[in-house]
Amino acid sequence: MRALRTRTIETQRHHSMNDRGEINGYVVSLYKDWEKLFRAEPKQVYLNCCLPGERKGPHLHMKRWDYFTAIRGAARFVLKYGPGDYEEIDVIVQDGLGIRIVEVPPAVPCLIVNIGKTEAWVLNMPNPAWNPEDEYFD
Repeated sequence: MRALRTRTIETQRHHSMNDRGEINGYVVSLYKDWEKLFRAEPKQVYLNCCLPGERKGPHLHMKRWDYFTAIRGAARFVLKYGPGDYEEIDVIVQDGLGIRIVEVPPAVPCLIVNIGKTEAWVLNMPNPAWNPEDEYFD
């Protein structure tokens, strides 16, 4: 059986205003339950920080969907679908632009590499959530 492929979900930055009508920052929406963008609705949210030149993983979850979102810095997501079948997705965030959600289906190994010169902050919104009562980490 062929593994599902990863997909990237684009986000948009929207300016916010103060009470004088002046721009005071911006908002980037990552999840709204009514949008139905995700194939598996997120059940947990956590922040994963990776130092420059370091890597996290590879992660292999057999039943968990991962929704990785770099919110600071530069991250490369390396995915392996089978022998010789790799994909690399670079997400470089600057001033709230470039934020994308990388949807990783179950049974697809994913390595996160910090390709920048500052910490990479990566949110994950997986389904199912990690539970200490699970027999193994999936």
